[in-house]
Amino acid sequence: MKIIIWGYKTFKHTHHSIHFSFYKAFKSLGYETYHFDNDDNVSGFNFNNCLFLTEGQVDQKIPHNSNSKYILHNCNGNNYQDILPENKINIQYYHSDVTKYNLNKINQYTYIGSNIIYQPWATDLLPNEINENDARNEMNNRECIWVGSYSPVDHSEFQNNTELDPFFNECKKHNISIRHIDPWVSPISMEENRKLVNNAYVAPAINGIFQKRIHYIPCRIFKNISYGHLGITNNEFVNSIFDNKLIYYSDTAELFRKTVEKKYDPKCLEEIKFLMNEVKNKHTYINRIKVILDVLGVV
Repeated sequence: MKIIIWGYKTFKHTHHSIHFSFYKAFKSLGYETYHFDNDDNVSGFNFNNCLFLTEGQVDQKIPHNSNSKYILHNCNGNNYQDILPENKINIQYYHSDVTKYNLNKINQYTYIGSNIIYQPWATDLLPNEINENDARNEMNNRECIWVGSYSPVDHSEFQNNTELDPFFNECKKHNISIRHIDPWVSPISMEENRKLVNNAYVAPAINGIFQKRIHYIPCRIFKNISYGHLGITNNEFVNSIFDNKLIYYSDTAELFRKTVEKKYDPKCLEEIKFLMNEVKNKHTYINRIKVILDVLGVV
């Protein structure tokens, strides 16, 4: 069976990290894997007996055939009515409401239904790319790295500035500069992101109000840890999936203070290495793929 990742071939869209990571992980598992998008001329390609993975904003030209299977994220179901139910699965990020649905609980963050899987994304590194020697507790580079959006939307639970600002303000009080990179405005490669985080004094994975409420698990926490950085979160649920071993505090000003305290702990590097191995064993796209293939009955 060939694997076809359809869409987001360049890092100019933030979902590229997800599609490329799936591509890399499938290849590492020994599958014949291809990455196409709507601009590719695929007229001579044999799409029989394939497993497609796509997303609803980039699936306009994806081939449909009855002997292939489809992994769909945010796709219009009406466009896939010609595909048998047993040949398609929807994937969605985990959120707290899934516990109210009639689903099979696999673990704390993975729930499965007849045609849907809820699970978080993962680090963009493969297990063999996560190396304890990369663990770093940078003390001299006085910089806070935030690769993500900054949303000052007044009176909205979708804003995240109310959570980020206290952390950033504490950074400034301690002469730590803020480097904010909005990937929607200034896309950066996965390798550049990895270097920035690894070299940073602090690189938190802070959730906005809405994300905290629904227990959203950002891929940033898995990435930052796998890059060799501290795991820093204001989301109690995210902390719980790491058995409460992250640096956690709901109030982000206090979260900063706890982070600095941890950086001066002699055991800090060993704790980073431990968490790196947790991500290596549980939170790569290899782990996510194995769940998907098991549900689809693909060997």
